[in-house]
Amino acid sequence: MLTALSKLSGVSRKSLFEAIFTIGGRIFSVFLVIATTKFLTTFLSEAEYGQLALYNITATLPSTFFFGPVGQGILRFYPIAKEKSHLGAFHHAYNKLHSYGARATLAAGCLAALTCWFAGNLNWAAASILIAVASIVYSRNTYRYGLQNAARKRTLALGLETGERVLQQVLAVALLWFLTGNPLIVLAGYLAASALFSFINGYYYPKSFPEIFDPAATASAAPHQPAYTRDILKYSWPFILFGVFFWVQNASERWTLEFLCDTEMVGRYAVLNQIGFQSLNLLFGSISYFLFPILFNRAGSLQNSGQFEHADRLNRWYLWFNAGLTLTLVLVFWAFGVEVIRLLSSEKYTEVAWLLPLMALAGGLFNFAQNYANRYMLALKTSKLVVPKVAASIAGITLNFFGTLYYGLPGLVVSVVITQALYVLLVVTVWLLTKRT
Repeated sequence: MLTALSKLSGVSRKSLFEAIFTIGGRIFSVFLVIATTKFLTTFLSEAEYGQLALYNITATLPSTFFFGPVGQGILRFYPIAKEKSHLGAFHHAYNKLHSYGARATLAAGCLAALTCWFAGNLNWAAASILIAVASIVYSRNTYRYGLQNAARKRTLALGLETGERVLQQVLAVALLWFLTGNPLIVLAGYLAASALFSFINGYYYPKSFPEIFDPAATASAAPHQPAYTRDILKYSWPFILFGVFFWVQNASERWTLEFLCDTEMVGRYAVLNQIGFQSLNLLFGSISYFLFPILFNRAGSLQNSGQFEHADRLNRWYLWFNAGLTLTLVLVFWAFGVEVIRLLSSEKYTEVAWLLPLMALAGGLFNFAQNYANRYMLALKTSKLVVPKVAASIAGITLNFFGTLYYGLPGLVVSVVITQALYVLLVVTVWLLTKRT
Protein backbone atom coordinates (compact mmCIF):
# COMPACT_ATOMS: atom_id res chain seq x y z
CA MET A 1 0.00 0.00 0.00
CA LEU A 2 2.83 2.40 0.85
CA THR A 3 4.43 1.65 -2.52
CA ALA A 4 1.21 2.53 -4.35
CA LEU A 5 0.79 5.76 -2.37
CA SER A 6 4.42 6.62 -3.01
CA LYS A 7 3.99 6.27 -6.77
CA LEU A 8 0.73 8.20 -6.73
CA SER A 9 2.02 11.11 -4.63
CA GLY A 10 5.65 11.20 -5.74
CA VAL A 11 6.71 11.06 -2.09
CA SER A 12 9.22 8.46 -0.91
CA ARG A 13 8.05 5.41 1.02
CA LYS A 14 10.15 6.49 4.00
CA SER A 15 8.53 9.93 4.10
CA LEU A 16 5.06 8.43 3.79
CA PHE A 17 5.77 6.01 6.62
CA GLU A 18 7.05 8.84 8.81
CA ALA A 19 3.96 10.93 8.03
CA ILE A 20 1.54 8.10 8.80
CA PHE A 21 3.43 7.06 11.92
CA THR A 22 3.82 10.58 13.28
CA ILE A 23 0.29 11.81 12.56
CA GLY A 24 -1.24 8.50 13.64
CA GLY A 25 0.64 8.55 16.91
CA ARG A 26 -0.44 12.09 17.65
CA ILE A 27 -4.07 11.26 16.84
CA PHE A 28 -3.80 8.35 19.28
CA SER A 29 -2.81 10.92 21.91
CA VAL A 30 -5.94 12.91 21.02
CA PHE A 31 -8.19 9.93 21.67
CA LEU A 32 -6.35 9.23 24.90
CA VAL A 33 -7.06 12.75 26.15
CA ILE A 34 -10.71 12.38 25.14
CA ALA A 35 -10.93 9.04 26.95
CA THR A 36 -9.52 10.68 30.07
CA THR A 37 -12.13 13.43 29.74
CA LYS A 38 -14.82 10.72 29.78
CA PHE A 39 -13.45 9.35 33.04
CA LEU A 40 -12.94 12.73 34.70
CA THR A 41 -16.41 14.06 33.85
CA THR A 42 -17.95 10.84 35.17
CA PHE A 43 -15.81 10.52 38.29
CA LEU A 44 -15.81 14.21 39.29
CA SER A 45 -18.78 16.45 39.98
CA GLU A 46 -19.39 19.46 37.75
CA ALA A 47 -17.88 21.74 40.40
CA GLU A 48 -14.80 19.53 40.82
CA TYR A 49 -14.31 19.30 37.05
CA GLY A 50 -14.71 23.07 36.88
CA GLN A 51 -11.99 23.45 39.54
CA LEU A 52 -9.70 21.18 37.52
CA ALA A 53 -10.38 23.34 34.44
CA LEU A 54 -9.25 26.41 36.41
CA TYR A 55 -6.04 24.61 37.44
CA ASN A 56 -5.41 23.58 33.84
CA ILE A 57 -5.92 27.03 32.35
CA THR A 58 -3.59 28.51 34.98
CA ALA A 59 -1.02 25.84 34.08
CA THR A 60 -0.87 27.17 30.51
CA LEU A 61 0.43 30.57 31.67
CA PRO A 62 4.20 29.81 31.67
CA SER A 63 3.95 28.08 28.30
CA THR A 64 1.87 30.81 26.69
CA PHE A 65 3.95 33.65 28.14
CA PHE A 66 7.49 32.35 27.63
CA PHE A 67 8.25 28.69 26.91
CA GLY A 68 5.91 28.37 23.94
CA PRO A 69 7.07 31.56 22.16
CA VAL A 70 10.74 30.67 22.64
CA GLY A 71 9.95 27.19 21.35
CA GLN A 72 8.69 28.77 18.12
CA GLY A 73 12.03 30.52 17.71
CA ILE A 74 13.97 27.36 18.50
CA LEU A 75 12.20 25.34 15.81
CA ARG A 76 12.56 28.14 13.24
CA PHE A 77 16.30 28.61 13.80
CA TYR A 78 17.23 24.94 14.01
CA PRO A 79 17.38 24.47 10.19
CA ILE A 80 19.32 27.73 9.88
CA ALA A 81 21.88 26.60 12.50
CA LYS A 82 22.14 23.23 10.82
CA GLU A 83 22.64 24.85 7.42
CA LYS A 84 25.50 26.92 8.86
CA SER A 85 26.99 24.08 10.99
CA HIS A 86 26.32 26.05 14.19
CA LEU A 87 24.36 23.42 16.13
CA GLY A 88 26.67 23.62 19.15
CA ALA A 89 26.13 27.36 19.53
CA PHE A 90 22.40 26.96 18.86
CA HIS A 91 22.12 24.25 21.55
CA HIS A 92 23.78 26.38 24.21
CA ALA A 93 21.73 29.44 23.20
CA TYR A 94 18.34 27.77 23.60
CA ASN A 95 19.35 26.07 26.86
CA LYS A 96 20.40 29.44 28.22
CA LEU A 97 17.02 30.91 27.31
CA HIS A 98 15.21 27.98 28.91
CA SER A 99 17.26 28.46 32.08
CA TYR A 100 16.18 32.12 32.29
CA GLY A 101 12.54 31.12 31.87
CA ALA A 102 12.83 28.32 34.43
CA ARG A 103 14.18 30.65 37.11
CA ALA A 104 11.49 33.24 36.49
CA THR A 105 8.74 30.61 36.48
CA LEU A 106 9.92 29.03 39.72
CA ALA A 107 10.19 32.43 41.42
CA ALA A 108 6.69 33.38 40.27
CA GLY A 109 5.32 30.03 41.44
CA CYS A 110 6.85 30.41 44.90
CA LEU A 111 5.53 33.96 45.22
CA ALA A 112 2.04 32.86 44.18
CA ALA A 113 2.19 29.93 46.61
CA LEU A 114 3.16 32.18 49.53
CA THR A 115 0.38 34.62 48.66
CA CYS A 116 -2.23 31.85 48.52
CA TRP A 117 -0.87 30.27 51.73
CA PHE A 118 -1.17 33.55 53.66
CA ALA A 119 -4.69 33.94 52.23
CA GLY A 120 -5.56 30.50 53.60
CA ASN A 121 -6.05 28.80 50.23
CA LEU A 122 -3.79 25.76 50.59
CA ASN A 123 -5.05 24.06 47.42
CA TRP A 124 -4.00 26.96 45.22
CA ALA A 125 -0.72 27.30 47.14
CA ALA A 126 0.14 23.69 46.28
CA ALA A 127 -1.14 24.13 42.73
CA SER A 128 1.16 27.12 42.18
CA ILE A 129 4.27 25.09 43.00
CA LEU A 130 3.17 22.06 41.01
CA ILE A 131 2.31 24.19 37.97
CA ALA A 132 5.66 26.01 38.06
CA VAL A 133 7.80 22.88 38.32
CA ALA A 134 5.72 20.89 35.83
CA SER A 135 5.92 23.74 33.31
CA ILE A 136 9.72 23.82 33.53
CA VAL A 137 10.13 20.08 33.07
CA TYR A 138 7.45 19.75 30.38
CA SER A 139 8.81 22.65 28.31
CA ARG A 140 12.30 21.16 28.31
CA ASN A 141 10.88 17.86 27.10
CA THR A 142 8.84 19.63 24.43
CA TYR A 143 11.89 21.47 23.08
CA ARG A 144 13.84 18.24 22.80
CA TYR A 145 11.02 16.31 21.18
CA GLY A 146 10.54 19.11 18.67
CA LEU A 147 14.22 19.18 17.76
CA GLN A 148 14.41 15.41 17.47
CA ASN A 149 11.38 15.51 15.20
CA ALA A 150 12.96 18.29 13.10
CA ALA A 151 16.13 16.19 12.82
CA ARG A 152 14.00 13.33 11.42
CA LYS A 153 14.32 11.26 14.57
CA ARG A 154 10.56 11.08 14.36
CA THR A 155 10.02 7.59 15.66
CA LEU A 156 12.02 8.39 18.77
CA ALA A 157 10.42 11.81 19.28
CA LEU A 158 6.90 10.49 18.82
CA GLY A 159 7.52 7.46 21.02
CA LEU A 160 8.80 9.60 23.87
CA GLU A 161 6.16 12.30 23.54
CA THR A 162 3.29 9.83 23.25
CA GLY A 163 4.68 7.82 26.14
CA GLU A 164 4.76 10.95 28.29
CA ARG A 165 1.17 11.85 27.40
CA VAL A 166 -0.04 8.31 28.03
CA LEU A 167 1.68 8.18 31.42
CA GLN A 168 0.30 11.62 32.33
CA GLN A 169 -3.27 10.49 31.70
CA VAL A 170 -2.78 7.07 33.33
CA LEU A 171 -1.23 8.57 36.46
CA ALA A 172 -3.92 11.26 36.67
CA VAL A 173 -6.69 8.65 36.52
CA ALA A 174 -4.91 6.22 38.88
CA LEU A 175 -4.14 8.85 41.51
CA LEU A 176 -7.70 10.17 41.45
CA TRP A 177 -9.10 6.66 41.68
CA PHE A 178 -6.84 5.21 44.37
CA LEU A 179 -5.67 8.15 46.49
CA THR A 180 -8.04 11.13 46.51
CA GLY A 181 -10.80 12.77 44.54
CA ASN A 182 -9.12 16.17 44.89
CA PRO A 183 -8.45 17.54 41.33
CA LEU A 184 -5.10 18.83 42.60
CA ILE A 185 -3.70 15.29 42.39
CA VAL A 186 -3.99 15.45 38.59
CA LEU A 187 -1.25 18.09 38.50
CA ALA A 188 0.99 15.85 40.59
CA GLY A 189 0.44 13.02 38.10
CA TYR A 190 1.37 15.25 35.17
CA LEU A 191 4.56 16.37 36.91
CA ALA A 192 5.64 12.83 37.81
CA ALA A 193 5.17 11.63 34.22
CA SER A 194 7.10 14.56 32.72
CA ALA A 195 9.95 14.15 35.22
CA LEU A 196 10.33 10.47 34.35
CA PHE A 197 10.46 11.15 30.61
CA SER A 198 12.88 14.02 31.10
CA PHE A 199 15.21 11.50 32.70
CA ILE A 200 14.66 8.96 29.89
CA ASN A 201 15.31 11.49 27.12
CA GLY A 202 18.44 12.60 28.95
CA TYR A 203 19.88 9.35 27.64
CA TYR A 204 18.57 9.62 24.06
CA TYR A 205 19.08 13.33 23.37
CA PRO A 206 22.94 13.25 23.23
CA LYS A 207 22.67 10.27 20.87
CA SER A 208 20.31 12.24 18.61
CA PHE A 209 22.74 15.19 18.34
CA PRO A 210 26.27 13.89 18.92
CA GLU A 211 27.74 16.91 17.11
CA ILE A 212 26.34 19.20 19.82
CA PHE A 213 28.44 17.48 22.46
CA ASP A 214 31.63 17.37 20.40
CA PRO A 215 34.10 19.68 22.28
CA ALA A 216 35.86 20.75 19.08
CA ALA A 217 32.61 21.64 17.30
CA THR A 218 31.32 23.44 20.38
CA ALA A 219 34.51 25.51 20.70
CA SER A 220 34.44 26.55 17.04
CA ALA A 221 30.76 27.51 17.25
CA ALA A 222 30.99 29.31 20.61
CA PRO A 223 31.43 32.81 19.12
CA HIS A 224 28.05 32.45 17.41
CA GLN A 225 26.09 31.65 20.61
CA PRO A 226 25.19 35.27 21.51
CA ALA A 227 23.90 35.80 17.97
CA TYR A 228 21.54 32.82 18.22
CA THR A 229 20.34 33.90 21.64
CA ARG A 230 19.60 37.34 20.22
CA ASP A 231 18.01 36.02 17.01
CA ILE A 232 15.74 33.55 18.79
CA LEU A 233 14.56 36.30 21.17
CA LYS A 234 14.08 38.74 18.29
CA TYR A 235 11.97 36.17 16.49
CA SER A 236 10.06 35.16 19.64
CA TRP A 237 9.35 38.47 21.35
CA PRO A 238 6.11 39.12 19.43
CA PHE A 239 4.84 35.72 20.57
CA ILE A 240 5.78 36.61 24.14
CA LEU A 241 3.93 39.93 23.89
CA PHE A 242 0.69 38.64 22.48
CA GLY A 243 1.03 35.44 24.51
CA VAL A 244 0.15 37.51 27.57
CA PHE A 245 -2.98 38.89 25.90
CA PHE A 246 -3.92 35.48 24.53
CA TRP A 247 -3.63 33.86 27.95
CA VAL A 248 -5.82 36.52 29.56
CA GLN A 249 -8.34 36.05 26.74
CA ASN A 250 -8.31 32.27 27.13
CA ALA A 251 -8.46 32.39 30.92
CA SER A 252 -11.27 34.96 30.85
CA GLU A 253 -13.53 32.37 29.22
CA ARG A 254 -13.48 30.29 32.41
CA TRP A 255 -12.96 32.95 35.03
CA THR A 256 -15.87 35.09 33.82
CA LEU A 257 -18.10 32.03 34.22
CA GLU A 258 -16.60 31.44 37.68
CA PHE A 259 -17.31 35.01 38.84
CA LEU A 260 -20.55 35.75 36.96
CA CYS A 261 -22.12 32.27 37.11
CA ASP A 262 -20.66 29.35 39.13
CA THR A 263 -18.02 26.61 39.08
CA GLU A 264 -20.52 24.09 37.67
CA MET A 265 -20.90 26.30 34.60
CA VAL A 266 -17.10 26.32 34.24
CA GLY A 267 -17.25 22.53 34.14
CA ARG A 268 -19.86 22.57 31.37
CA TYR A 269 -17.85 25.00 29.32
CA ALA A 270 -14.70 22.92 29.89
CA VAL A 271 -16.45 19.89 28.34
CA LEU A 272 -17.62 21.90 25.33
CA ASN A 273 -14.16 23.41 24.93
CA GLN A 274 -12.36 20.08 25.28
CA ILE A 275 -14.51 18.26 22.72
CA GLY A 276 -15.38 21.07 20.33
CA PHE A 277 -12.33 23.38 20.44
CA GLN A 278 -9.36 21.52 21.88
CA SER A 279 -10.03 18.37 19.86
CA LEU A 280 -9.49 20.41 16.70
CA ASN A 281 -6.36 21.95 18.20
CA LEU A 282 -5.01 18.48 18.91
CA LEU A 283 -5.92 17.16 15.47
CA PHE A 284 -4.32 20.06 13.62
CA GLY A 285 -1.44 19.98 16.05
CA SER A 286 -0.88 16.33 15.12
CA ILE A 287 -0.46 17.29 11.48
CA SER A 288 1.53 20.44 12.22
CA TYR A 289 3.96 18.44 14.34
CA PHE A 290 4.97 16.59 11.19
CA LEU A 291 4.51 19.50 8.77
CA PHE A 292 6.27 22.39 10.56
CA PRO A 293 9.82 21.04 10.27
CA ILE A 294 9.21 20.48 6.55
CA LEU A 295 7.95 24.04 6.10
CA PHE A 296 10.87 25.52 8.01
CA ASN A 297 13.40 23.36 6.18
CA ARG A 298 11.97 24.46 2.83
CA ALA A 299 12.12 28.12 3.84
CA GLY A 300 15.62 27.78 5.32
CA SER A 301 17.44 31.07 5.72
CA LEU A 302 15.44 32.71 2.87
CA GLN A 303 18.49 33.29 0.71
CA ASN A 304 16.21 33.39 -2.35
CA SER A 305 12.50 34.00 -2.95
CA GLY A 306 12.00 30.46 -4.22
CA GLN A 307 12.55 29.07 -0.72
CA PHE A 308 9.57 30.96 0.67
CA GLU A 309 7.32 30.15 -2.29
CA HIS A 310 8.19 26.46 -2.04
CA ALA A 311 7.17 26.41 1.64
CA ASP A 312 4.12 28.65 1.21
CA ARG A 313 2.69 26.42 -1.54
CA LEU A 314 2.55 23.51 0.90
CA ASN A 315 1.01 25.72 3.60
CA ARG A 316 -1.77 26.82 1.22
CA TRP A 317 -2.78 23.21 0.72
CA TYR A 318 -2.82 22.82 4.49
CA LEU A 319 -5.19 25.80 4.80
CA TRP A 320 -7.66 24.20 2.36
CA PHE A 321 -7.52 21.00 4.40
CA ASN A 322 -8.09 23.07 7.56
CA ALA A 323 -11.27 24.58 6.13
CA GLY A 324 -12.61 21.25 4.87
CA LEU A 325 -12.03 19.37 8.12
CA THR A 326 -13.60 22.18 10.16
CA LEU A 327 -16.74 22.20 8.04
CA THR A 328 -17.01 18.41 8.30
CA LEU A 329 -16.74 18.38 12.09
CA VAL A 330 -19.19 21.27 12.50
CA LEU A 331 -21.78 19.30 10.48
CA VAL A 332 -21.09 16.11 12.46
CA PHE A 333 -21.49 17.91 15.79
CA TRP A 334 -24.63 19.68 14.53
CA ALA A 335 -26.25 16.38 13.55
CA PHE A 336 -24.99 14.18 16.41
CA GLY A 337 -24.03 16.62 19.17
CA VAL A 338 -25.96 14.85 21.94
CA GLU A 339 -24.54 11.46 20.97
CA VAL A 340 -21.00 12.87 20.84
CA ILE A 341 -21.33 14.45 24.29
CA ARG A 342 -22.78 11.24 25.69
CA LEU A 343 -19.96 9.17 24.16
CA LEU A 344 -17.07 11.41 25.15
CA SER A 345 -18.20 12.73 28.53
CA SER A 346 -20.92 12.25 31.12
CA GLU A 347 -24.67 12.18 30.46
CA LYS A 348 -25.13 15.27 32.64
CA TYR A 349 -23.49 17.48 29.99
CA THR A 350 -25.86 16.61 27.12
CA GLU A 351 -28.07 19.63 27.84
CA VAL A 352 -25.36 21.92 26.41
CA ALA A 353 -24.73 19.72 23.34
CA TRP A 354 -26.46 22.24 21.05
CA LEU A 355 -23.51 24.57 21.59
CA LEU A 356 -20.95 21.99 20.42
CA PRO A 357 -21.02 22.92 16.68
CA LEU A 358 -20.30 26.54 17.59
CA MET A 359 -17.28 25.51 19.66
CA ALA A 360 -16.03 23.38 16.75
CA LEU A 361 -16.43 26.35 14.42
CA ALA A 362 -14.45 28.53 16.84
CA GLY A 363 -11.71 25.89 17.03
CA GLY A 364 -11.54 25.62 13.24
CA LEU A 365 -11.34 29.39 12.80
CA PHE A 366 -8.59 29.63 15.42
CA ASN A 367 -6.51 26.93 13.75
CA PHE A 368 -7.04 28.48 10.32
CA ALA A 369 -5.68 31.78 11.62
CA GLN A 370 -2.76 30.02 13.34
CA ASN A 371 -1.88 28.12 10.17
CA TYR A 372 -2.26 31.23 8.02
CA ALA A 373 0.20 32.89 10.41
CA ASN A 374 2.78 30.32 9.30
CA ARG A 375 3.42 32.70 6.40
CA TYR A 376 4.70 35.34 8.81
CA MET A 377 6.98 32.81 10.49
CA LEU A 378 8.33 31.42 7.24
CA ALA A 379 9.12 34.96 6.10
CA LEU A 380 10.73 35.85 9.46
CA LYS A 381 8.17 38.66 9.89
CA THR A 382 6.76 37.66 13.26
CA SER A 383 6.61 41.28 14.46
CA LYS A 384 3.80 41.84 11.93
CA LEU A 385 1.65 39.43 13.94
CA VAL A 386 1.51 41.70 16.99
CA VAL A 387 -1.37 43.86 15.77
CA PRO A 388 -3.78 41.10 14.67
CA LYS A 389 -3.11 38.87 17.66
CA VAL A 390 -3.23 41.55 20.34
CA ALA A 391 -6.28 43.24 18.80
CA ALA A 392 -8.15 39.92 18.58
CA SER A 393 -7.29 39.08 22.19
CA ILE A 394 -8.43 42.47 23.53
CA ALA A 395 -11.68 42.13 21.59
CA GLY A 396 -12.07 38.58 22.92
CA ILE A 397 -11.61 39.61 26.56
CA THR A 398 -14.27 42.30 26.15
CA LEU A 399 -16.70 40.05 24.30
CA ASN A 400 -16.25 37.24 26.82
CA PHE A 401 -17.19 39.51 29.71
CA PHE A 402 -20.28 41.08 28.17
CA GLY A 403 -21.42 37.88 26.47
CA THR A 404 -21.30 36.02 29.79
CA LEU A 405 -22.77 38.92 31.74
CA TYR A 406 -25.90 39.17 29.59
CA TYR A 407 -26.37 35.68 28.15
CA GLY A 408 -24.40 33.27 30.35
CA LEU A 409 -22.80 30.21 28.78
CA PRO A 410 -24.44 30.61 25.32
CA GLY A 411 -23.28 34.22 25.22
CA LEU A 412 -19.72 33.17 26.01
CA VAL A 413 -19.67 30.52 23.27
CA VAL A 414 -20.95 33.00 20.66
CA SER A 415 -18.34 35.51 21.85
CA VAL A 416 -15.58 32.94 21.29
CA VAL A 417 -16.80 32.32 17.72
CA ILE A 418 -16.87 36.05 16.94
CA THR A 419 -13.39 36.50 18.42
CA GLN A 420 -11.88 33.75 16.28
CA ALA A 421 -13.60 35.06 13.13
CA LEU A 422 -12.10 38.48 13.87
CA TYR A 423 -8.69 36.84 14.39
CA VAL A 424 -8.87 35.25 10.92
CA LEU A 425 -9.89 38.55 9.34
CA LEU A 426 -7.07 40.48 11.00
CA VAL A 427 -4.34 37.92 10.24
CA VAL A 428 -5.30 37.73 6.55
CA THR A 429 -5.72 41.51 6.16
CA VAL A 430 -2.38 42.40 7.76
CA TRP A 431 -0.57 39.82 5.61
CA LEU A 432 -2.10 41.21 2.42
CA LEU A 433 -1.09 44.72 3.44
CA THR A 434 2.41 43.51 4.40
CA LYS A 435 2.94 41.95 0.97
CA ARG A 436 2.43 45.35 -0.68
CA THR A 437 5.16 47.02 1.38
